Amino acid sequence: MPRLFPSRSIVVRVVISVFLTVSLCLATDETVVWSGKIAGNVTVPPSTHIIVSSVCEVASGTVIQNYGSITVTNGGGFAPQYGGGATLAINNMPGGVFEIAQDENVFWYLRPPMLFTNCAGATLCKTAGTGGNALENLRLDNRGTIAVTSGELTFVPPGWLREGTEFRGSGRIVFGLPGYYADFFFDREILINGPTVVNAAGAAAFVALNEIVRVRTEGAGLFEWRNGGLQGSFEFPSGSHVVVSGGGGLFDSSRVENHGVWDWVSGFVGIDGDSVLVNKGTFNVMTNTGLMRSPFYSQQPAFTNDGVINLLRAGSRFNCIAQSPGGFQTTFTPNSVINVNMESETPNQFPQLDASRALLDLGGRLSVTVAPETSLTNGTSFVLAQYALSTNEFISVDLPPLAFPLTWRIDYGARFQSRVTLKIEQQIWRLTAPQRDVFGTLSFGCTGPAAGYCIFQTSSNLTEWRPISTNSPFTGSALFQEEMTEAGRFYRAMLFP
Repeated sequence: MPRLFPSRSIVVRVVISVFLTVSLCLATDETVVWSGKIAGNVTVPPSTHIIVSSVCEVASGTVIQNYGSITVTNGGGFAPQYGGGATLAINNMPGGVFEIAQDENVFWYLRPPMLFTNCAGATLCKTAGTGGNALENLRLDNRGTIAVTSGELTFVPPGWLREGTEFRGSGRIVFGLPGYYADFFFDREILINGPTVVNAAGAAAFVALNEIVRVRTEGAGLFEWRNGGLQGSFEFPSGSHVVVSGGGGLFDSSRVENHGVWDWVSGFVGIDGDSVLVNKGTFNVMTNTGLMRSPFYSQQPAFTNDGVINLLRAGSRFNCIAQSPGGFQTTFTPNSVINVNMESETPNQFPQLDASRALLDLGGRLSVTVAPETSLTNGTSFVLAQYALSTNEFISVDLPPLAFPLTWRIDYGARFQSRVTLKIEQQIWRLTAPQRDVFGTLSFGCTGPAAGYCIFQTSSNLTEWRPISTNSPFTGSALFQEEMTEAGRFYRAMLFP
């Protein structure tokens, strides 16, 4: 067969009028423009650059082994001959680069399975275009790097993201489209290297192939959970960053454990069967969001907070919602911290935990901050939590100071009262009834909220008072005793902050 490709560093256009039915290995150090028809086994050696700037017709069974670089641009791509079905396999080998430099789809009307294998040490990238690129006829089997530096790149299921998978670039990588219900399979550990955004969308599930799959983010890397579900055991390690923005689900007895930061921006995450979500990191709750138990399962799902939940804005609410009473176990461990930021003058807009129709097991620390413009007066109250059945209380409470003599009070209510309320009340001090023993000693006390100090005073005319005893600091009670030596004397106690 005559040589089809010229020597080093020459750019040519290759038009093949008939399908090749033999194995073809290109020479090294060449830049070649592909067009026309491709068939058989084609190997692209290292240092060879292929440019696909028009649609190449592919014979069924074609296999491309790429050790060099292939760039698809200017509307180029791969399609079956005469518009019929065809199978194509592209193996992006170690050191190989497959570059998409356009917004248009690359693979047209190819009959599944059109398999794209991105090996360890290989790179699949999108480098041009401002919009999306949906690889709708591609099944991805990835162990290498996927990099998007312009626009976004969308994969449809099914696909395999195996150990060694790394996402890079400043663009967005999307997995799933509405209407595609197959799955993406995750293996061991996935790395999202910033500022890449990996977006879980559509109806596809991310399925863990191993006992546990770790999804790590570094730098400004981000996993955006917009839709779809997690199935199996997933861990988001310390330093990872997740944004919940639209919803998703935990499917079929899954377990997800967070050690990083999750920003809850919008939507609800459905939780099925006896799935478990454990937070050991930080949840930043910015709106009315949270977890919702599916009505189609009889098992009891669970949420455990062993980390920090920040209720950041007016109207922010973290929900654990069940369709039947007691159908959701919500636990706050002794390590749990709930930070509530009150910045609204409307009580029903104060942040809260909503475990309506769920079992709420409280614990840990509650910390409340108040914006300067928030008006807090005697009688102000707001609901911290709602529940179907509650046990325990917060171990410690950190509340901002109030103007004297106002004070905070947490009302946990009766066991079935269904809410925990934080109230502002005016402090009240009381004198206990005076008593005189057989030896003539007068005694009475003062009780009430803690204060700076308590001064006991006496008077013979209710006009002129003199101090006779000081109790500092006043911790909630003080006792005064004095031997009565004269009649007609009056006593009082005064407390100071």
